[in-house]
Amino acid sequence: MKLPSSPALDKYLIRRIASSTPDASRYGAGVKVLSEYIDDDAKEEYAQRHRRVNEAGLSVKKIGRQLADRKALMTTTGR
Repeated sequence: MKLPSSPALDKYLIRRIASSTPDASRYGAGVKVLSEYIDDDAKEEYAQRHRRVNEAGLSVKKIGRQLADRKALMTTTGR
């Protein structure tokens, strides 16, 4: 189920959770809803990023290998 999310709603849920205690009656529900919002947002961003990469004619796997190679080079040379 896709949940409607917005930064304002996320902030509201975070404030509500932060001002509550884990033993409060709706604490668990708030945490669950917020985690679902975050999970849905992350999945959508991931899908958009892959779509843009594919539309540009690039390979996600090739880019991943290039990034891993660059990271390895930077960690071994200290740069």
